[in-house]
Amino acid sequence: MRALTASLVLATAAATTVSANAHLGNNLDYPYSLEDIRKGAQLRAEASIVIPMVFNPCGTSPAMDPVLERYAAFVESLTEARQKIDMDIALADYNYQMSLVDIACPEPEAPETLEREKLEISVANSVLDRMDALVERQAGQEK
Repeated sequence: MRALTASLVLATAAATTVSANAHLGNNLDYPYSLEDIRKGAQLRAEASIVIPMVFNPCGTSPAMDPVLERYAAFVESLTEARQKIDMDIALADYNYQMSLVDIACPEPEAPETLEREKLEISVANSVLDRMDALVERQAGQEK
C-alpha cells in the first residue's frame, strides 16, 4: 500500500508544475530575483549531489582530501552573490535533510567502504567539473 501511495504521489508531482514565483507574492522586494532562481537551479542541483560527499556525516578518509580542497576552492571562487546564495541554499537543504535521520556509519576501513569512497571521489570530481563549467558559462553570458 505504501509503495502504491508513493507511486501516486510521485506521478502527481511529476505531472504538476508550480510557478517559480508561487511563494513570492506580487509586490515583494526580493533580493534574489526570479531570474536568479532559474539561473541557479542547475548549480543547486549539482551542489545537492556533491554536498553529501563533502559533508559526509560518517567522515572521510585522506583519499577524499583533494575533493574537499577542490570544493572549498570552488565555493571560494564564486564571485556572484546569487551563486553564493545558491550554495548556501543547497547546504541548508542538506543540513535539514540530515537533521531528520539517524545515520549508521559503516566501518571506515571495510573494503566496501573504501570502494564506495573511490566511487564518490570519481562522482564528486565529475560534478565539480560540471559546476566549474556552469559558472564559467554563466559568467560569459553575463558579460
